[in-house]
Amino acid sequence: KFWEMDQDHDFYISKEDLLKYNNYSLTETIVDVIFRGIPRKLSSDKPGKMNYEDFTWFCLSEEDKTSDTSLEYWFRCIDLDRDGILSGYELDHYYAEQKRRMESFLTEQILYDDILCQMIDMINPKDIRYIRLSDIKACPTSGIFFNVLFNLNKFIAFEQRDPFQAHAEKQGAEKTDWDRFARIEYDRMAMEAEASEEFSEGPDGAEWGMGM
Repeated sequence: KFWEMDQDHDFYISKEDLLKYNNYSLTETIVDVIFRGIPRKLSSDKPGKMNYEDFTWFCLSEEDKTSDTSLEYWFRCIDLDRDGILSGYELDHYYAEQKRRMESFLTEQILYDDILCQMIDMINPKDIRYIRLSDIKACPTSGIFFNVLFNLNKFIAFEQRDPFQAHAEKQGAEKTDWDRFARIEYDRMAMEAEASEEFSEGPDGAEWGMGM
């Protein structure tokens, strides 16, 4: 995944590279916060660039929003004033860009007030005035909460999900989101390798440019 994102193959990933992650799924707002080192100080020796270690932390946090490490990573991103709680202002700040992006994908507009009520119901915080990290860790669907705020593709997939397929995935061999992500990536790379091999062999099984 790192090599695919690092298009100039200089072993660093820029903001522009990360914005292309998973078909431009992330908002510019969240990518900017990541590169400012808010969720985790970047270890890269190049300012404004991610190295392999930084990308690994990001990828693990993005593709498995069930672990405490991941939830803490994203909580730090959203907690703009670093007071240990997420307020309506902070949620609105992140959802604003997400809402603008959704307008070109979804026919039905989802207003902030409506989405705020859904998020509060989902997290069920001890105090409805704000959300603490402990509230998020106690909620089994916290990943959806974060996707609503900054991952458009995953948010749309959730909105348009097939409940039967979702149930089947939970009953599958993969027990975590990371396991499912790894399987999908493995299958994708295997298919790409097979297609590349077939292309290099040519339509009759002979390599292109050989015996023609």
